[in-house]
Amino acid sequence: MIEYYFSELEQKLQLFKNIKTYKLTKKIYNSKQGHITGRITFENNHRLDFAEVKNTDKHSKVKYRYHYMDRNQNQLFRYDNAPHHKH
Repeated sequence: MIEYYFSELEQKLQLFKNIKTYKLTKKIYNSKQGHITGRITFENNHRLDFAEVKNTDKHSKVKYRYHYMDRNQNQLFRYDNAPHHKH
């Protein structure tokens, strides 16, 4: 099940014509849980780094982080589900 999730993600990446390169690193914990990280470089040299911890029994991701940067590595946005503390 987790292998299928990882495979689907990679198949979707291959559909985007504006992706220049990508690299994925997968770690399977068991048949339903795993961790995937990736670096996607687009034709304009912007980059998306991401990480997900996924349990296929649940609709949402356990943890996630998406970090998008311009060609000079300036952060354009970061999106994650880490708890944020005001202090």
